[in-house]
Amino acid sequence: MFNKKEIIVILIATIILAFSSNFLFGGYIAFLWTLLAVFFVLVINVLAKKFSSFYLESEVEIKFWDMEAIGI
Repeated sequence: MFNKKEIIVILIATIILAFSSNFLFGGYIAFLWTLLAVFFVLVINVLAKKFSSFYLESEVEIKFWDMEAIGI
């Protein structure tokens, strides 16, 4: 269901988002709770997309922070 690239992207995005959202609050315990919350939000998001694509008989590949130039 998940490929290796998607798992790595989810883990990196979790660490970056948890660090950036917890930058002002400080503390290891708050960082760990933020890391856990961000991880669950991203995993639920990806799983919802995967399940809906399964029932619609299509495939979804998750790419976070992908930038493309359109029309140039």
